[in-house]
Amino acid sequence: MLAGQREEGPCSGSLSCCSAGHSISIAGERMSIPCDKISIQSVLEKLYSAKMKSLANSLLAFSYIMLEATIAVGSDALATPELEKLIPKLHVPGQQESSEHGLTLLHVAAVTGNAPMVRQLLERRCKGEPWSVDIFGTTAFQGATLVGSVAAAKLFLETGEIDKEQINGYNNFGAAQIHMTADYGRTEMMQLLLATNAEVDLPKRKGSAYAGRTALHCAALRSQFECCEILLRHGASVRAMDAHGATVLHMAALEPICLVGNQDPNAKMTTVRLLLEAQADPSVRNDAGNTAAELLALASGHGAGELWLTLCPRGT
Repeated sequence: MLAGQREEGPCSGSLSCCSAGHSISIAGERMSIPCDKISIQSVLEKLYSAKMKSLANSLLAFSYIMLEATIAVGSDALATPELEKLIPKLHVPGQQESSEHGLTLLHVAAVTGNAPMVRQLLERRCKGEPWSVDIFGTTAFQGATLVGSVAAAKLFLETGEIDKEQINGYNNFGAAQIHMTADYGRTEMMQLLLATNAEVDLPKRKGSAYAGRTALHCAALRSQFECCEILLRHGASVRAMDAHGATVLHMAALEPICLVGNQDPNAKMTTVRLLLEAQADPSVRNDAGNTAAELLALASGHGAGELWLTLCPRGT
């Protein structure tokens, strides 16, 4: 209230949402949009809650769920807080128990890259005890690889209890550690995974989003040419196709401007040339009938430029 008057929206009430009859849907229920701030706060809180529930079924939820844990633990590798003091902050009943999202203290320590805490927790862990899995289908070891914490991942491997199933296992979204490591261009982690028998041409799980894509597909899409080099040295196939017949060159051509991935202006061209040197075939057509050059032309709106010429099959 201001000076005894109802506080209204920018329309000053003359064209208010209330008089216009505007409404929104929250969890299937239609609700009108009030003009005063006190009433609209309640509506927005319900809308936010519904949005968070929907995000819980996507990979985006990981960032939200881990935010509080990251603040509480910190990512300083030298930090060695007492575990018992952290438990109340993380809302985790005990070091072997998990939160409502399936996160144990070991998960939290791993995904925040806190190697000293990981070491403490592994020393307290009973040998042979099953590894807990969070709501994303991820173990603590897999969490460490996801964030690129090589030091923490090595501590897990030193236990001798990280089997091939964990190294090559899929999360609930059909991706394995090698795929996400390639996406983010984490070269040191890539080398560690391949040294511990990660399958270089492991496809994303059948029936999942982007099914059939290998780590080389992922690295090519994000112009992570250094990861491409590592994968190729370990025998990655440039002929592998995803569920839609796309090759690694199709992936490289899919995003003319790399919005997510390697932001080096020369990264895209470097990636394409590297794949071509490895005998990737630019004449291959995907299930939609397009070559990589044609896909680039469709994505960019024109068939010209150095990248397009590089992707064109010889003799065309």
